[in-house]
Amino acid sequence: MCGICGIYFKKSSADKLLDLGKRALQTLNHRGPDDEGYYNDDQLFLGHKRLSIIDVSPNGHQPMVSNDGNIITIFNGELYNYNEYRELLLQKGYVFKGHSDTEIIPNLYQEYGIEFIQFIKGIFAIALYDKQKNELFLIRDRIGIKPLYYYENDTYLSLASELKAILADEDIKPEIDHQAIYDYLSLSYIPEPATGFKGIYSLLPGHYLKCANGKVSIQRYEEENTAVEMYATPQEAAKQLKNIISNSVSKQLMSDVPIGTFLSGGIDSSLVTAFSAIASDKKVNSFTVKFPDQAFDESYYAKLMAESAGTIYNELNIEQGQVSAAQLKDILIHFDQPFGDSSAIPMHLISCMIRDKITVALSGDGGDEFFCGYEVSWRFPFVLKLKKIPLPIRKLLVAGIYPLRYLSSSRYRQYKKLVQLTFNEEHIILQNFFSYLNEKDKDELYIAGFRAIKNVVPTTRLFKEIFQKYGSEGSVEAYNKRYSLPGDMLKKVDMMSMKASIEVRVPLLYEDVIACSRKIPKEWKYKFGHGKLMLRDLLATMAPDEVVNKKKWGFGIPLDKALAPDAMDFIRHTLSADDALIYHFIKKEVVGKWLDMFFTGTNDQLSISRIGLYQRIYMLLSLELWLQHYKPAIS
Repeated sequence: MCGICGIYFKKSSADKLLDLGKRALQTLNHRGPDDEGYYNDDQLFLGHKRLSIIDVSPNGHQPMVSNDGNIITIFNGELYNYNEYRELLLQKGYVFKGHSDTEIIPNLYQEYGIEFIQFIKGIFAIALYDKQKNELFLIRDRIGIKPLYYYENDTYLSLASELKAILADEDIKPEIDHQAIYDYLSLSYIPEPATGFKGIYSLLPGHYLKCANGKVSIQRYEEENTAVEMYATPQEAAKQLKNIISNSVSKQLMSDVPIGTFLSGGIDSSLVTAFSAIASDKKVNSFTVKFPDQAFDESYYAKLMAESAGTIYNELNIEQGQVSAAQLKDILIHFDQPFGDSSAIPMHLISCMIRDKITVALSGDGGDEFFCGYEVSWRFPFVLKLKKIPLPIRKLLVAGIYPLRYLSSSRYRQYKKLVQLTFNEEHIILQNFFSYLNEKDKDELYIAGFRAIKNVVPTTRLFKEIFQKYGSEGSVEAYNKRYSLPGDMLKKVDMMSMKASIEVRVPLLYEDVIACSRKIPKEWKYKFGHGKLMLRDLLATMAPDEVVNKKKWGFGIPLDKALAPDAMDFIRHTLSADDALIYHFIKKEVVGKWLDMFFTGTNDQLSISRIGLYQRIYMLLSLELWLQHYKPAIS
């Protein structure tokens, strides 16, 4: 697990190439503190920062070169099926100097050409240069677990694991992408391939980029198998699921350095921890975050699971008022783009805690997305059914639930929203389940006329495209795969773990596990109010009932309780300042109302929840700090 960067001049050599490449490489020190290497000639620089995991000897040093010296590769990630192809290449006469998974990449390319990417499974961002053909390839894994950004102009192409490496080039004058920012204010992350900067992009998951003869082309290599043969019975599905997850965890325990698991106390991390304890020949360390607010704290269940699985239980206790202004600012700026998911804070804190004991951790990410764990999995089809009720009756329903506001403001808000959503088109309903701010909210937030000047169009377009292609049955999973996973969940995990110089692996996102999930009918995965039924049933054979039957909790943080007083003051000062950069296009008076509710605790939850409120504050803080740090041209 590493950091990579590169610069490829299309037409002519450049004197500044080596200095620029080295400067970019130094911005990635945190991603690879164990080793550094680079290749350069008069046209190309490829740099690599190494976090040594497999073959920690000098034989694992990158860039990696093919036997004949023609193919040069830099690689960030892990290939979990590399041993079988190593054996195949050995039989064909290829020679290996070590046992690193990276070493098979240039040789596989030499044997099969770019089609080799159909064979490899794992998490990866790859840059591969064919000297003879003078062609450069950038390749990203199928789910987007590893990041890969690029910038192109008429003269050269830049690539990197993080945007800061590309922006080390002083000739790149950053400019804000207003469409990306507008979308961000709905989603709390920027939907790929956008990054927030005009002209700098994220290579989409399951795609590769080719630069040849001065031209760049991008192609999808992931084959979308829509005609899947479903399992015949739940029993068959359960058997296959157990075998495949067990195999995935076993493969991902492969390491030459200490390894452990993130254990939240939820279904997914508990499964990964249980299988890790079974497969490992050493005692597994599991790591948990304990929050000061009981509404967020799952440590009781995590400890139960650790005791049941027989792992070494490690607990990070986030005290009330622990996160300082300096920590908050450091975390937000590190993303290099606006990023509004506040769970990045505990993710980074636990990554720092883990680094003292292990270098690799397995997480449960992916279970919700492919096994119907989120409430939207059943609420979206439920609202579509409600929508079939005659309109006059639905209007009566809105009036009928009004008395509930006096019993539970939270439930009243939720039920009212569900019924009112039925008055919209299907794709707008879908958008509301995934958005913190809808189009009406942003109309009220933006300065009048600004969007028209910048040709900004509604975020609704993303959901319309998904719904038109996948319909009511497949839209939730498709949206999660296309946008939420690479843009939010996986970006958070990668950036925060690598900031602490640790590697995180995601067994439930292994290609074989995803293929298995697609063969399981939706009705076996959830019923209204309960998701991940197949995973729960599997965990029931390995865990206490309290863990199996617990209500789903998100991995969030009680922002108003976790932040130190100086952090709260920092938020107030930053977002109240008259010269805050966000107020070039956002109304200060609207943000002022949110700040008043946040700091006085006067939110009554009838219109917005506690979490929804501080999510808005956190999103705007991240945006303001990004504008201040990179100073992209706003207009």
